[in-house]
Amino acid sequence: MKIILVDDNPHVRDSLRQMLTRLQIRIDAVWEAVCDSSAVQLIEMLEPDLIVTDAKLLLLNGSRLLDRLEQRLPQSKVVVTSSHDFILAPFALCGIDSLQKPLNSASLEPILSRLSAPAST
Repeated sequence: MKIILVDDNPHVRDSLRQMLTRLQIRIDAVWEAVCDSSAVQLIEMLEPDLIVTDAKLLLLNGSRLLDRLEQRLPQSKVVVTSSHDFILAPFALCGIDSLQKPLNSASLEPILSRLSAPAST
């Protein structure tokens, strides 16, 4: 699984990276982006399987990250993070996985296990 972590907080990105190394999930590579524009560049270049992104970066400045993903990489999965549950609620209603900060392995692992499982036909 190829993963891009998008968060403007380096401590959050570092914590996520550490959690990922401890999970029982095959991870081929992890990249980091600090804003939606650098994330779009990485996504288009690397074609990740999963993007874990701060909701704030999707909501500020009319971010087009989700639109770009749907158009260019519909197979990529997205997990949205935020400290505020009211911000995550609309994403959940749209079927987008979400995690409330502070993040922990117990909440991250089930989502990543499900997203990394082969699709059933």
